[in-house]
Amino acid sequence: MRIPAAGVMVAILAAGLGCVSRPRQAPPRAAEGSGRAEAKKADEAPRPVRPAAPEPPAPKAPPAQEIVSPQETTELFNGKDLAGWTLFADEAQDPSRAFRVESGVISCAGVPVGYIRTRKAYRDYLLTVEWRHLGTGGAGVIVHASGPDRIWPRGVDCDGAYGRQGDLVALGGADFEARAGRKARKGPRLPREGDSNEHPLGEWNIYEIVCRGDTISCYVNGRRMNEASRLTDSAGAIALRSDGAAWECRRVSIGPAPKGELHPSGEVELFNGKDLSGWKVFLGGADPARTFSVEGGLLKCTGQPAGYIRTEGEYENYMLRLEWRFTKPGNSGILVHMSPPDKIWPRSIECQGMSGNQGDFFVIDGTEFKEHRGSHDRRVAKRGDSNENPIGEWNVYEVVCRGDTIRPYVNGKLMNEATECNVSRGHICIQSEGAAWECRRIALLPVPADEPPGGRDRLAGPYPPAILPQTVMLGRDTRVTIRGGVEGEIRYTLDGSEPGRESPLYTQGFQLSKTTTVKARLFLPDGRSSAVASRTYRILPPEPPAPDVYISDLAPIKAVAGWGGDPKMDRSIEGNPLSVGGKSYAKGIGTHAVSEIVFALRPEYRRFVSVVGNDGEASNRGGSMSYQVFADDRMLDETPVLSGGEFWHVDVAIPAGAKTLRLVVTDGGDGIGCDHGDWANAGFVTK
Repeated sequence: MRIPAAGVMVAILAAGLGCVSRPRQAPPRAAEGSGRAEAKKADEAPRPVRPAAPEPPAPKAPPAQEIVSPQETTELFNGKDLAGWTLFADEAQDPSRAFRVESGVISCAGVPVGYIRTRKAYRDYLLTVEWRHLGTGGAGVIVHASGPDRIWPRGVDCDGAYGRQGDLVALGGADFEARAGRKARKGPRLPREGDSNEHPLGEWNIYEIVCRGDTISCYVNGRRMNEASRLTDSAGAIALRSDGAAWECRRVSIGPAPKGELHPSGEVELFNGKDLSGWKVFLGGADPARTFSVEGGLLKCTGQPAGYIRTEGEYENYMLRLEWRFTKPGNSGILVHMSPPDKIWPRSIECQGMSGNQGDFFVIDGTEFKEHRGSHDRRVAKRGDSNENPIGEWNVYEVVCRGDTIRPYVNGKLMNEATECNVSRGHICIQSEGAAWECRRIALLPVPADEPPGGRDRLAGPYPPAILPQTVMLGRDTRVTIRGGVEGEIRYTLDGSEPGRESPLYTQGFQLSKTTTVKARLFLPDGRSSAVASRTYRILPPEPPAPDVYISDLAPIKAVAGWGGDPKMDRSIEGNPLSVGGKSYAKGIGTHAVSEIVFALRPEYRRFVSVVGNDGEASNRGGSMSYQVFADDRMLDETPVLSGGEFWHVDVAIPAGAKTLRLVVTDGGDGIGCDHGDWANAGFVTK
């Protein structure tokens, strides 16, 4: 296809899949050059117009780009050169003066003004940039870049200037809105939330940008700094700016957009006790069923052949807790900060799992850290004697990954430390390497706030039990289980009271028949006890009957959707057949958070019924929302926050004399990205 000279960089934005860009009235032109060294302040008006100069040649449009939705993490910078990138500088200057590759890093001088951009376009991804600033001045990462090469192209700039990382700036006609609950931006810039989280000049920072559908979130060194939604564009090239500040970059990687929060603030169970959901098995082509299995809530490994399971997601800044035991002496290990490709063995740092040697480190495929430098042996031995329990007994292996430091603890004792690691993020793997082992729990927790530099001899404990499953919506046949971290007694309650030594002893899983708060505490023989773990479960109500009057056949008084135009009758917000919880529905309303739909009530309407949930067109894109039903100003029902393919049954009586029924879809507290909410099979029962 021939692209005219004044055409676009990529013809990509009109036919996306789900959470797509949409036409809207052109906003006021964004201030080009926002963040440049010439600017006096980040939020000032555009810089003064330069004196008249001869008209430059029309920008030449690059060829149309392939759009990629990453399925696994790949490196955009190969550490050797700028293969895969296009260089551009302002006013026909030589961009090679600004960018060069030396000693495995991209070095940017800051002048002339320009950028390097990817030759491919991307959508739905996590971008990770590890860089450091050598001085103050402008810089940034432009996502969803399109249009001809110029200063600056259409896109969203994730500001990289020192002290402003996390600000978002609309460039070249692109547009977005502030996250729900925040004040609307003024002009093209949306300042970050809270104080800066950058390290001092000269130290490395990790800038993470999650682009999912029509939303964008920015993280600096593990903390979320900003979020915007309703982006006009949902795909495009990625560019790193030269704009006054000298900087160096040692990694640019791209991977799938995480399904939930990138850095969970609470505990996350990686093993559900039922199957290997969330994990990938690699055994070099061998049958996984002969090596890994789940029986009786335990993950079992035969140790043969060599391979591993690895998390589908990547993680950083966490504490990994693994509870396992060996059935006989042998070898295994935990690989942290693993990066593809899958092989025996992949690039990572191994926390040794061999019986008798837990706490040793091994560097694999080019990883490095301070305590290993200069050694010809891949191994760095643990400090002191083993702290493992005898073969057949349970051990707690905890690995604290904080920035570029790794500290392994075995049964609470600090065994080793690796500092200045050259990797700080990646998949987590558990090896099959000769020894048969069983595992009853794999969890991620926030890095302990009270762990001092250099670690401490023992982590605090005992730890609270884990109450599973983590979802708050249960079917009536779902079993609740409780797991403890060390040997002891678990006492629990189901009435909301605090568990004591006289509370029921947990021995096996149980089922719930109504909404219940489960609380549990671990008691040790030496008299110590853990903090209380608590989780409230709501039981999915029975499926309601079909209505006598469908609301999609009525004219609403008010109908507002947060994205995609007006709510759709008998269709999803994107115009597809309604689908909730894997089931299709012919009748209902498709909308998008934040949404409000109001109907007039008639005396014969007795009950309102519906099946609600995220439409199947977006159920795997990370959306979450809750549903509320009001009669006039009185709330009749509110669902839990539903995400993924979760759904809920609504069946409420309508109070006598009520005039209006109001249906509200909220954003679940995490922004409206991909919140495609359906009121399926919704209507009134008159009998």
